[in-house]
Amino acid sequence: AVTAVATEFTVAGALLTDYPSAGYVRINNEVIQYTTLYVESDSNLYFGGLTRGVASTTAAAHNQNDRVQRVSYYNAEPFHEILDDLLVNWGGIPASYINFTEWEAEKTIYRPDYNFTAYIADPTKIDDLLGEVCLQALTNIWWDERNQLIVMRAVKPEPSPYLLTDDDAIVAGSFSIREKPEERASQTHVYYLQRTPIPSVTEKTNYSRVSVYIDVQKQLEYGGEPQIRELFCRFVPSQAIANVLAQNYLNRFSDVRREITFDLSAKDAANI
Repeated sequence: AVTAVATEFTVAGALLTDYPSAGYVRINNEVIQYTTLYVESDSNLYFGGLTRGVASTTAAAHNQNDRVQRVSYYNAEPFHEILDDLLVNWGGIPASYINFTEWEAEKTIYRPDYNFTAYIADPTKIDDLLGEVCLQALTNIWWDERNQLIVMRAVKPEPSPYLLTDDDAIVAGSFSIREKPEERASQTHVYYLQRTPIPSVTEKTNYSRVSVYIDVQKQLEYGGEPQIRELFCRFVPSQAIANVLAQNYLNRFSDVRREITFDLSAKDAANI
């Protein structure tokens, strides 16, 4: 057990390799920073040099057998580096599958100010975190089978669209369109600047700011009933980025989305 002002504690049943030499842990509703870590003679882990109640949490007493959870912290980190960390260091994806120089160039050109800050204080699926970062950075990643690379591209107009027609490239009878009205949005509410990293990421009251954009014309066109999309953005650090995200999301989803599926002839599939 530890008091609310203790500057050290020991943890049983933990592995040294599961923690960085200095970092953050969570016990109950408190985030604690430590600067010293080593294995004691009885195989317990010693955490010392504690700073209590960080990340706007409150220092409190904790009982023996309370859970000690590692906390990941990204501090004004370029978003592409967060993606790389999640994939390689946490997901075990070979670094050779990422052309980091290309990722860096894409970020520098199209998202120069997108440096994210967040505490991850609960075990969270890597796939979910990747989705959060991509959404909030207006960026996509996908697997390129032919080049054996994970490609990262900012959402942007295609500079030189490739024209496909059913006379030349699309296999006859393979083309279909499916409407997706459930994805339409007439309002976008972007919640950002978490108060603390403890509550659920979808807890509205835990965000200090919200950016709201409304497409009044589209809302009227579709019967006047609001179609609200709420985006919970723990990584977004500023109003400027929140506003851009809200506006861009609305631009893309204010009309009913369409999903188009088709097959290509072999000659075109090899080049696109």
